[in-house]
Amino acid sequence: MPSSTASTSPRNGASARAASAPGAANGTVGTLEFEADWWSGWTTAELFQSGTSTYLFLMKAGDGNVNIHKMNSDGSVGTLVYDNDASWSAGWTSATFYQQSGVTYLLLLKEGNGDVHIHSMQNDGDVGGLIFDGDWRAGWSNVVAYTIGGKSFLFQLMNG
Repeated sequence: MPSSTASTSPRNGASARAASAPGAANGTVGTLEFEADWWSGWTTAELFQSGTSTYLFLMKAGDGNVNIHKMNSDGSVGTLVYDNDASWSAGWTSATFYQQSGVTYLLLLKEGNGDVHIHSMQNDGDVGGLIFDGDWRAGWSNVVAYTIGGKSFLFQLMNG
């Protein structure tokens, strides 16, 4: 069962950095705002909006572990709001967030077998219920959601 514990303690094995951007009128990267040592193995990092807050989604393809942190107003990584305790299956290689009718959704993809899950997201950053469980063709390595002219789209990438 996923837990919603509050923790900002560093985790050894990997590094994380956040810099303000743009740092200047010319669009260059700004000042380093956050740096920490974390557990190693994170393969996916995505930022998303839910409600009025911004969250950082971290996922490990190797064991299915997911952590979600609320971002602080200064751009640093804040409180851990979701930890699935590696209860998801391994192999999720891509994650993207999109909004439809004011609701934020998480789309997950497994490159190896084409599994696709879509979850609704709660306004507190927690992962909500599974609303879609489907199979796409294996080999899609990445998926990105985007909006143009008020219409939502998915861009999929396949190697080879």
